[in-house]
Amino acid sequence: MIQKETKNQKFNILALPKWYPSQLDPQLGIFLKKHILATGLLHRVHVLYVVGDYNLKDNFRFEHTENENFTETIAYFSAANCRIPPMKRIVNTILYLMAFFLAYFKFVRKKIKPDFIHVHIFGRTSLIAYLFKLFKGIPYIVSEQSSLFITDKFSKRSFFYRMLIRWSARKANFITAVSEILKTKMIDYGLKNNYFVIPNVVEISENISEITKNDKIIVLSVADLFDEVKNISDVIKAVKNAVDLGYNFEYHIIGGGYDGDFLMNLAEEYHLLNQTIFFHGRQPNTFVLDFMRKIDFLITNSNYETFSVVTAEALANGKPVISTRCGGPESFVNEKNGILIEVGNLQQLNEALSTMLKTFQTYNPQEIIDSVKEKFSFQFIGNQFNDAFLNLFSTKKINA
Repeated sequence: MIQKETKNQKFNILALPKWYPSQLDPQLGIFLKKHILATGLLHRVHVLYVVGDYNLKDNFRFEHTENENFTETIAYFSAANCRIPPMKRIVNTILYLMAFFLAYFKFVRKKIKPDFIHVHIFGRTSLIAYLFKLFKGIPYIVSEQSSLFITDKFSKRSFFYRMLIRWSARKANFITAVSEILKTKMIDYGLKNNYFVIPNVVEISENISEITKNDKIIVLSVADLFDEVKNISDVIKAVKNAVDLGYNFEYHIIGGGYDGDFLMNLAEEYHLLNQTIFFHGRQPNTFVLDFMRKIDFLITNSNYETFSVVTAEALANGKPVISTRCGGPESFVNEKNGILIEVGNLQQLNEALSTMLKTFQTYNPQEIIDSVKEKFSFQFIGNQFNDAFLNLFSTKKINA
């Protein structure tokens, strides 16, 4: 049983993200880290993230940093690369749990006694949180923003996996989702609970003078290069069409993934690679934000998104966008800050690109910034989480 009465309580929170920036991938889960940083504005947060590294020479390695309100521990384990997939999963799950509890007892338990656990994305982390609730009486909440639930991928997972996720969802004290569509899909899949819709954090440009003007039009996409999801191949086709129509511009792609070589080969086939189309690979969020200030507009051509942080980041930097109606962006993209098109419609994409190349300068950068400034700032999202936390502790007695 846990007792909390004051609304000014600074909670001790153990954050367990499924993804998080690390030395292996500085871009992975940056949106989760920003959610965690937002909660750290008002509360004391300790992040514990575990990740397997196939090239690690030692069995385990720990990175630990801390300041007054924000502490993070990244636990690396030497991942097993077994030839038999079931055995590989079993061995790596055991190693994951060993790394987790070694880090927990070495760093977390000595620093804080959590008032509750904040899970970011369902999976192993939510199951671990459930065990803490079961055996130590620590409540947990889950914040979800994975595309797993807005596609049919969840239904294709094993019955056992779906059962465990539904169980951990129902046992959570509440769940947050980054969009209404994600909340609805999760409920449809049987993840029953009380929900709060809390969007992603977006870093807002505070100085309009930071927005630069280019001699040449610069267009950007930022995405994991999995074409089934992000559909960058259609953007490359649209760029080819625009070049054939006589437009002179550069198209830059930041991100990496399974289809990187395929997309570069497509650009090469059109004789556009390193002439009109430029690939920058995976980059840290600081690189993305610095680059974004130099562009003229952004293209998000995803087949589905739960929110689309990069689209909102472009708007937060005064840049208009072309975006598909893919689940998230249509809640904040409108005629004053961009162009919305249908998913998978190459003709609409061709027309939108031609239109934006001619009209991007007619958009008002400050009005674009203002369209998202009050919705997605660190402070605003931090306050929304705080209201949800207070709801968790709104009664004197909470059944763990």
